[in-house]
Amino acid sequence: MNLPFAYSPNVTPIPAEPRCFVSATLGLDPAHPLEDKHVMHFLKTLFWVILALIAVIFSLRNWHPVSINLWAGITADVKLPALMVLSMLIGFLPTYAVHRTKLWRLKRRIDNLERNAPLAEPPAPVLEPAEPLPGTAL
Repeated sequence: MNLPFAYSPNVTPIPAEPRCFVSATLGLDPAHPLEDKHVMHFLKTLFWVILALIAVIFSLRNWHPVSINLWAGITADVKLPALMVLSMLIGFLPTYAVHRTKLWRLKRRIDNLERNAPLAEPPAPVLEPAEPLPGTAL
């Protein structure tokens, strides 16, 4: 049998489940469900630490006052990182409030449906077709 490619019987098999870089580096077993949680927790913590470090470096390098013109000729001098955090909160809080309101409304709806489920009439029983009598053809 001629194959269009070189075949070697000593090829190492490909693992059934590919391992991610972090679990392979840390020597974790991907089949164990708790270790996946630990890896994801580690990655989430690493992400937030890096994000906090970037925010601190940005704040230290841009710590100078910015003049804001308010109403009636009033000006306020605010540090740039504080102004950016304040503007981020002004944009984030209304959308977060809408999100929490929708979750609250959906949870109330689910609770109401679960409470009323036993009061609903039971479904009609499923009838199986009768078997034909012996000696009769269908």
